[in-house]
Amino acid sequence: MKVLADLCRRVIGLEREADKLFVEILKDDLVQAQIIDFNLEQMYEGGIDSEGNTLGQYAQITVSYWKPLARSLGNDGRTDHITLKDTGEFYKSFRIKLESDGFRITADTIKEDTDLAQIYPKVIGLTKESKAMVSEIITPYMVEAIRAQILG
Repeated sequence: MKVLADLCRRVIGLEREADKLFVEILKDDLVQAQIIDFNLEQMYEGGIDSEGNTLGQYAQITVSYWKPLARSLGNDGRTDHITLKDTGEFYKSFRIKLESDGFRITADTIKEDTDLAQIYPKVIGLTKESKAMVSEIITPYMVEAIRAQILG
C-alpha cells in the first residue's frame, strides 16, 4: 500500500512540476532551433503569418527587377510570395525567449527605416499546425521526464 501511496504522491507532484519540465525541455538548443525553423518555414514556404494569413505578393517591379538583382548578389530571389528573407538578416535574428510557463519567439523587426512588426504584426509566432508539430517534438521528452518522475 505504501508503494501505491508514494506513486500517487509522485503523480500528483507532476501537476505542479509540468511547467518546469516543459521549460527544461525548451532549454535544449535543438528543440529551440526546430521551433524557430517552424516559424521561418511558415514565412518562406507558406508565405503566411502566425494566424495563417498571407504575407502578400511582391509588386511587379520587385519580381522583374529587384528579386533577380538580389539573386545575382546571393540573396533570396523567391518571387511567388513575400518571404521577408531578402538579405536573411531578419531570419538570423530569431530567438526563443524562455518564460516561466513556456516560451516566446522574438526577432529584430527593425530593418533600415522599416519596422516589419508594424507591417506584419503577426509574423513572429506559430500557426496552429506549427504548434502541433512543437507538441510532437516535445511529447517524447515529456513522457521520459514523467516516466523518470513516477518511477523515482
